[in-house]
Amino acid sequence: MTATVRTPDARFVRDRAVTFRWTATTTTTDEFGDTTQDAVELSVRHSKERKTLVANLSPVQLVTSRYGYSALRWSSDNPGWRTATKSVARYSQKALDEFAAEALADLTRLVNTAPAVREALDKVDAVNGTATAPETTADAKLALLAQ
Repeated sequence: MTATVRTPDARFVRDRAVTFRWTATTTTTDEFGDTTQDAVELSVRHSKERKTLVANLSPVQLVTSRYGYSALRWSSDNPGWRTATKSVARYSQKALDEFAAEALADLTRLVNTAPAVREALDKVDAVNGTATAPETTADAKLALLAQ
């Protein structure tokens, strides 16, 4: 059985970018009253300088202070993965939307071939089914590089 990625919990649209977020259902509270929730973001954006569309997958934490302020925290231990790039002559919203759909669909392949991606998405319960694990870690790295 092939694992699939569930629908994102949130979608954020900015100028030349769209971000999809999957969040864990559990939160932790520290001794100061700040809450932390694990999440994974797929960020798809257009780079003006490089004339490319870029998709990055990043594990993050949503931190809400006891005063109500929210922030995203990235881990230096696991900064994330560039999952896809595509050269474009010029920016268009249609091309960005199509590339975002491709990047979302491509997550299913990554979940089934890259254990680190599977582990990050499992933390936020974003995977349905069981993944067919690659034979070795080297195979998983090759699968990521082959795209």
